[in-house]
Amino acid sequence: MLKTKSFRARVDKENQILSFHNKQSFIDFIKTIPGEVDITVTEVSSRTHWQNKYYWGVVIRTVMQDETYGGWTKDEIHSDFKQRFNVQSTTKLSVEDFTEYLERITRWCAEYHQIMIPEPNESI
Repeated sequence: MLKTKSFRARVDKENQILSFHNKQSFIDFIKTIPGEVDITVTEVSSRTHWQNKYYWGVVIRTVMQDETYGGWTKDEIHSDFKQRFNVQSTTKLSVEDFTEYLERITRWCAEYHQIMIPEPNESI
């Protein structure tokens, strides 16, 4: 039986570099295949791994540290944001819609609670 496995990666257009979400898993899998392989690249239409990582690791974490949401869990904050911004499920949002969702949260936090959420490319 032929081996098949999917991997998520990000394309850096400027430097023409492909960055794997789990590079080691990809390397380990490739080591098990002798000879030639077919590679298919499919554009991702739903939110990306990096957007999701930024949302949970930076946005939600930053909000949790503020006294406004003191004692709230990550899931409670997530639910509050979904309700506040009328989003049924973030997993189904496109890259563009998830970007807009993040921008709305960032603006709202700054305007109403003076919570400054770092941009994705900023140091935390």
